[in-house]
Amino acid sequence: MSMNISSSYIMRNVYQGYSDLKDEAGRKHATKHELVDADRRAMVRALDRIGDLDYEDTDRTNTKNIYNMLTSYIDVYNHAVTSAGDSDSNDIKRTAAKMKNFTKEYADELEELGITIKSDGSLKVDKKELKSATTKAVKKIFSGDSDYVSGMKKLMKKLRNHVNREPENDFGMEDQSSLNLLV
Repeated sequence: MSMNISSSYIMRNVYQGYSDLKDEAGRKHATKHELVDADRRAMVRALDRIGDLDYEDTDRTNTKNIYNMLTSYIDVYNHAVTSAGDSDSNDIKRTAAKMKNFTKEYADELEELGITIKSDGSLKVDKKELKSATTKAVKKIFSGDSDYVSGMKKLMKKLRNHVNREPENDFGMEDQSSLNLLV
């Protein structure tokens, strides 16, 4: 017997260690660097979890868990492309653009699930359409060995490298010119 896993539980789980950054209220007080790092880590966790789902089990509880995981993934993806796109690092911004372009390559498959790509590169879900999607269609794009999941994981590795190369300064400020005022 499967246990139903809520979207809020999934978000807390993928933002492990950064749970206050899973929603807009907590994100207001974080630096750009913290957001990118937290969102990157959450993307990796979400991709791992979405890839490990049992797409063969059509039990009602399991299909609800797949639905909750997908809607949570979309939230994490949107956070990640937004925070990376807002970064002060050109390398991180380029990775955000690559994420959007890579996802656009799967626009047709995503649309079959009720997921569309908005003009800013973020994802939007038609929840009714997603609920009616078959697990076979979901598996095609989101299983652990799919090209989409493996390609997105590669982009998260690039993002990790860029984040690690551009450490935030000790004061938590992104703008180095502000440091001059403190000296």
